[in-house]
Amino acid sequence: MRKAFAFSFEHDKFVHDFHLDKAISPATPDVKGLPYRDPNIKGISLDHEKARAAFAAAKCGTAADAKPITQTGFTFTIRYNTGGLERQAAAILFKAGVESYNSNFHVNVEGVPFAEFLNEIADGTLPGFVSGWFPDYIDDADYIDQWMGSAAHGAVYSGPMSIDKLTEWGKAGTTPGGVSYATWDDLLNQGISSIEPKVRRDIYSHLQKLYVDNAIGIPVSQATAYFIQRTWLDGWFYNPSTTFPPLNLLSKKDDAKPNVEELCKNYPTTTFNFGGSPVVKKDCTNRP
Repeated sequence: MRKAFAFSFEHDKFVHDFHLDKAISPATPDVKGLPYRDPNIKGISLDHEKARAAFAAAKCGTAADAKPITQTGFTFTIRYNTGGLERQAAAILFKAGVESYNSNFHVNVEGVPFAEFLNEIADGTLPGFVSGWFPDYIDDADYIDQWMGSAAHGAVYSGPMSIDKLTEWGKAGTTPGGVSYATWDDLLNQGISSIEPKVRRDIYSHLQKLYVDNAIGIPVSQATAYFIQRTWLDGWFYNPSTTFPPLNLLSKKDDAKPNVEELCKNYPTTTFNFGGSPVVKKDCTNRP
């Protein structure tokens, strides 16, 4: 069912219609820009034939009387936090894709207050939800752990949803580089604790492959971020961990000049400085 859902989502349409092509669809939560993202790991894309085949293979009920999901159908609700327009759009597109395969397939989309949304994620009571993640620190462990770890691991999103109940989660294995693990938690912990870049690359590459192979979720988009500033601003630098540098690092360039007409129109009693040395102080009466 997870694979069927993943094959039903139209990533290209979402990136084009919602983000105006200013985004990408990452394969996993190990997004572009992180040190150990594996560009060779390809995500699950829209594929009608594979979606139909996956739905046809899914059954509902006990082994003795299991019936095809295409016959029984299903209804469930996917939630997002009210006001989250990107998440709402993704949920609606998901609904449209899934429901297009069978008249017995029903997905409800519902926005709820953010506090309620977070409580339900923490309780593990949502059958489906659309959320997102921003960095606490720029490392793969801050991203993929939240979506592949158990509650015992401290995972924010996959933990409460009991990912450790998946059969594959608890299967022991070995990475291509020779790192043995008992569970995904074990491998995630080794990724955090290792200080060898080569070992970490091997671990996180394997985790990304496991994520895609098991269709753990549907990574929707990684948007392009913009920072707009005046041409005369000096001292700003890009830091993905924070929006602004300390204010004492910011200044006007030496040749900076204020927009006097705009300033005096809105703030007639203001004073302002012209850049340069020495600084020239003016006001709306004594204009430059």
